[in-house]
Amino acid sequence: MKILQVVSRIPFPLNDGGNIATWQLANHLGKSGQELQMAALNTLKHYQDPSVLNSLVGNAITETIDTTLSPWKAIQNLSSPLPYIVSRFVSPAFEQKLIQHIQLSPPDIIQLEGLYVSPYLNAIQKVFKGPIVYRAHNLEFLIWERLAHSAKGIKKWYLTRMAKALKSYEQKFLRQVSAVLVFTQEDANLAQKLGYLGKMEIIPAGVDTQQFYGSLKDPIPNSIGFLGSLDWLPNQEAVQWFVKKVLPKIKEKIPEVKFRVAGRNPPKHWTEWATQEGWDLIGPVPEALHFLHSNSIFVVPLKSGGGMRLKILEAQASGIPVLSTSVGLEGISMIPDLEVMVGNSPEELSEKAIVLLQNPELRKKMAQQALLKIKETYDWQVIAQKTILFYNSLN
Repeated sequence: MKILQVVSRIPFPLNDGGNIATWQLANHLGKSGQELQMAALNTLKHYQDPSVLNSLVGNAITETIDTTLSPWKAIQNLSSPLPYIVSRFVSPAFEQKLIQHIQLSPPDIIQLEGLYVSPYLNAIQKVFKGPIVYRAHNLEFLIWERLAHSAKGIKKWYLTRMAKALKSYEQKFLRQVSAVLVFTQEDANLAQKLGYLGKMEIIPAGVDTQQFYGSLKDPIPNSIGFLGSLDWLPNQEAVQWFVKKVLPKIKEKIPEVKFRVAGRNPPKHWTEWATQEGWDLIGPVPEALHFLHSNSIFVVPLKSGGGMRLKILEAQASGIPVLSTSVGLEGISMIPDLEVMVGNSPEELSEKAIVLLQNPELRKKMAQQALLKIKETYDWQVIAQKTILFYNSLN
C-alpha cells in the first residue's frame, strides 16, 4: 500500500509528541512493508534539513514557510472563516508541489496529519479520488476552550473567540474527509458531537518499548520530573499551577523535594522564577530517557490540552511511575492506583506524590504494572498493524 502523509512540519527531532507520533507511525508502517511518501511544510521556527527524511520515507517533498505569529495578522483575520492559527500554514507553492506529486506518483491513501494541513484538502480532492484520512492528534478547539476557561480579560475574550472559530471550522472539515483516525475515545466522542458520522477508528499513539526500556539508574532522591515543550501554552499552565498550588503542600511533608522541569523554549522569566520559588529549570535535554531515569516519579499536571501525552507512555516504558491529572491521562487506558496515580486538586496531587516518594516498593510495583499494559496496547508495532487493517478496510 502506498501512503502519502501530508504534515505541517518536518517531524524531527523526536523531542515532542507531535513529531514522535508522526515519525514513529511512518517508521513502523514502512517496517511493515508499506510504501511511505511525505509532503511536509518546513517551518522557519522548526526548520530542518529535508535530508533527515531520507531514512524515513522513500519519496518526500518539502516547502519552507514562515508561520510566525503576528498580532496584526491575527486581528485582520478575525472575520475570516479560516482560523488564524490554521491560516499561517497556507502556502500556494506547497500546494502546487503537492498536487504535482499526487499526479506523478498517485498514492493509495492520503493521510492528513493534524488540522494545520486541512487547507489543502480541496485542492487534493480535485486530483485524487481515493480515501483521504484525517489523523487528528487532538480536537484543536478543545485546547483553546480549556485555555479560555482559565484566562482573564482580553486574553479570555480572544481565546474564546478562537475556540468558537476552530469548532465551526473543524465541524465543516470533518464532513469532507473519507475517514478519521483519533487517538482517544474522548476525541471520538467530540467528533461525533460535532456531527461526524463517517468511518472512524480509535488508534492511539504509542512508544517504542525497546528504545526506552532498560536498567534504571539511581534517581535523584525525592525528585519529581516534568518533561514537555515549554512553548506550548497547556504545559506552561501546568507547570505554573503545580509550582504555585501543589509543590508547597509537598514541601510541608518532604522539605527536600526537588521539582525538575525539562523541555525546549521555556519562557525567559522562568529562570528567575525557578530560583525564587525553589525548583529546577533544566531546559532542553538531549535525551529524554536520561532525564526520565534521573527522577523518582514523573508528573503531568495538565489542566488543558487535548489528544494524548506521549511523555506518560515514555516515562512508564522507562520504568518511572507517573502521577497525572485526569486531563493529562486522557486517551491512555491505565488503572488508577495500580498502573498510574491520578489526582485533580492540589490536595489530591500532593498527597499521592508524597505516598509515591515515601514508598519505593509501591513505585516499583506500579511501574511494572504499567509496562505490561504498554507492551500489550501501546507499542508502535501493535499500532502500525491496527492502522494497516483500518486502511485495508477503506480500500
